[in-house]
Amino acid sequence: MPWCTLAEAASECGCSVRSIQRRISAGTFTAKKDGGRVLVDLPATERQPVRRLADVAVANTVQMQAVSDGFRDSLAKATDACVRAEQDARTARRTAVAAISWAMALTTAAAVVSYVGVTHHRDALDVARDDLDAAGAAHRTEVAAQANDHQDVILELTGQVHRANGLAEGRASELSRAGERLDAAVQQRDESAANAKRLEAQARGERVDGTPILLSARP
Repeated sequence: MPWCTLAEAASECGCSVRSIQRRISAGTFTAKKDGGRVLVDLPATERQPVRRLADVAVANTVQMQAVSDGFRDSLAKATDACVRAEQDARTARRTAVAAISWAMALTTAAAVVSYVGVTHHRDALDVARDDLDAAGAAHRTEVAAQANDHQDVILELTGQVHRANGLAEGRASELSRAGERLDAAVQQRDESAANAKRLEAQARGERVDGTPILLSARP
């Protein structure tokens, strides 16, 4: 058995030097003098609990370091996800604003074309009909042809207005989908923020509600 000083024996057993001296007096430990020092023959059974506690403490330290590193990595990933969600939300918002502006401009242009074009050619058609009524039989065929031309132009403009309205409806549908993407991006951002908060609390050794997480090690 290895020999150690009184102070070393007290440290190994987790007690005072006086307690070691009482055990020597009681015959529990064997002691000898060496050059003015008292050496104690400390049994292995007295050392084992202390060593086991030290091993547990080291294992707990390594485990806590691994958990802390894992929390730190998870927190970094959650932060990156939150940043990406925020960027996606901003992009979706800009897309929605641009789509709204484009749809409003298209609707305004379609209304102007419809009002100006149809009104102008309707007036021309009315004038042509008046001329047809006032003209003689020699000019009826020519005036009727002009009236038919204006009628064709009105039909073409009407078709253009219908197509413009269809295009506006398509843009409105794109705007609706952009709004859905915006809502999804905002929801993802909120979820990422919640996960980041939860991981940050875990990294501090707390639960989400603020109570500490207690780690215990049994010998």
